[in-house]
Formats: sequence, C-alpha cells, structure tokens
Amino acid sequence: MNPRRLLNEVSFEGGPPGGLQMKEARPRIRAGLITAAALAVACFGMTQVASADTLVITRDFDNYTSRGTFGQGGEWGISSISGFTPPAMGSGVAASGNVFHSFCLERNETLSPGTYDWTLGTAAHNGGVGGATNGADPISAATAYLFGLWWAGNLTNFGSGGNSYDYSFGDGRVSSALELQNAIWFLEEELSSSQMDHNSVGWDWAQAALSAVGSSTSIGNVRVLTLTDSNGNHQDVLVLVPLPPAAAIGLGLMSAMGVVGMVRRRKQRTNLA
Repeated sequence: MNPRRLLNEVSFEGGPPGGLQMKEARPRIRAGLITAAALAVACFGMTQVASADTLVITRDFDNYTSRGTFGQGGEWGISSISGFTPPAMGSGVAASGNVFHSFCLERNETLSPGTYDWTLGTAAHNGGVGGATNGADPISAATAYLFGLWWAGNLTNFGSGGNSYDYSFGDGRVSSALELQNAIWFLEEELSSSQMDHNSVGWDWAQAALSAVGSSTSIGNVRVLTLTDSNGNHQDVLVLVPLPPAAAIGLGLMSAMGVVGMVRRRKQRTNLA
C-alpha cells in the first residue's frame, strides 16, 4: 500500500472524491498509513531473515571484551557485515575498525573471532539455558531497552545506584561489559536470580530495565543475529536495525497529520469563543 496513493485519494481541488468529507476520509487515510508502515516493517524483517550474508567477529580482552564470570561474553566487535548497514552507534562506542559491538544471548553456545553466516530475527535459536519454546527464545523488552541505551552511548546514571557504563576503552570498560553481559543473560533467563550478585551493577541495571518497560513487549528495532558456520550453530548476538524508509515516511506523515489536526481543533475552539 502506497502512502502517496492514499494521500492522492483526497482531492485538494473541489473536495474529496465521491462527496466524501475530509472528516470522514481522515480515519481511512490514517489507517492506511499505519498499515503501510506496518507492512514495510514486516517485509523488512522477512527479507532479512532470508539473508545468507556474513559478518566478521573480533574481540579485545584489553579494551572491551569480558572473559566472563559464567563463560565468555561481550563485548564482541563486528569489523564487517554484508547485507545491511546497522544504525550508527553513539559517539565513541565502537572501537576503531569495527562497524558495531554486541553482546551474547546464549550462555551455553560458543563464539570465537572469525567469519560467520548470519540470519536476522527476534529470537535466539538452537541454544540457550532457559526461556526457549520449540527452540526459539524471543528477546525480552527489557533486554532490548537496556541494549538500546548502551548502543546509543546512553547507559549512564541508570538504576537505583546511578551506575554508568564505562565507555572508555581499557579495564573499566571490560568490567562494565561483564556487568552488562550478566544483566542480559539474567533478563534472557540464562542466569537465575540466585546466580546473580544482587549488589552488582548488572543486577541493578537488569532491575531498572524491567521497571522501565513494565508490561510492554515491544523490542523496538533491536534484533537477533543468529550465527552459523560449517561447524553448525554458534552464539546469537544482538544488533539494531534501521527503520525501513517506507515505515519512516508513514510515521512522518502520521505525525504531520496529527499536528494539522491539533491546529484545526484549536482554530475551531477559537471561532466558537
């Protein structure tokens, strides 16, 4: 469904077609735009899931990769990826030479530097300690929220302890990576409450994320990269995807229509006064 076609159905010369009044046409246009945006997002997800592109994983134990308390986790660096271009990370988040960084989802699968095939989805597949149904473990809204903050460089003064991620490369960042990896593993049911230190930064971040999302199930534009190679399945990692252009157009048009409607209502109230 084309948003431009929907808008063209409303004549700006001689009134709406077929005698349809603008007041009656507006809900139909808005519904069409919402449908178009939703279809664009859905189509983007489906085309990416079918991808057989590759990426290259790197790590740096001196500057950003944690050796882990419960097994090695993030941060992982991704130095190249074919198939799509993720949104830019916040200033200074990605190390020089890397396109983006990421964290693990499954505690019981391995990952090493190298080249992997990837597919995109909303769940971890073929692995994981807990949370999976029929082999798929959808990522939680809290995980997406926390990862989104970190990606943008905004995981600062977060939680009851006001803890901030150390984005400066070195020992401090390695320690922060350990805390965030544990928080993600807890939110994804890879670690139990009894395994987590309730006085740790990771626990605090996880609880704050749960509180922030409440009952929401939205994961925004956070997705899962499922990694495989000739040896089979490997660790799944997180990524952000760009908003499809068609969806952005639809959302922009809906915002504009909302502003126009607000101005029109104000004018009506003024005239009545």
